[in-house]
Order: sequence, then C-alpha cells, then structure tokens
Amino acid sequence: MWHGARVYNTLLHELREVRRKIDKEKSINMIQIAIYKEYREDNWHSEYLHSHTLQQVIINVIQNYKSYLKSKEEY
Repeated sequence: MWHGARVYNTLLHELREVRRKIDKEKSINMIQIAIYKEYREDNWHSEYLHSHTLQQVIINVIQNYKSYLKSKEEY
C-alpha cells in the first residue's frame, strides 16, 4: 500500500505542476497506457507493485484529476 500511495502522490504532483499534461478528451485507458509504460521503467516504486495494482493506481489518479478539472471549470 505504501508504494501505491507514493505512485499516486507522485503522479498527481506531476499533473498539478504541469510537468505532465493529459488530454481531457482522450479516454482514460489511452492516457494510462503511456503513463504505465513510463512508470514501469522509471519509477522505483513500481518494482514493488503488481502490474494490475499499478494500472489501477494510475487510472484512479487520472479519473480524480479529470473530475477535478471538470469541477474547476464548472465553478
């Protein structure tokens, strides 16, 4: 769980600081594939996570961030 939380926080920080951009119009699966490949190679936390767990963490971050952007626009 600890490594999953670190991946979540790292990716969310990258999105919020605009180090990584996501296209709001693309599907979540298309976005997560590119991020998953990069994180599997470059992020040391991913070594301790099962591949399905890493995918689910990335999908949750993307869903939450897209929801945040939508709420921010509506506000």
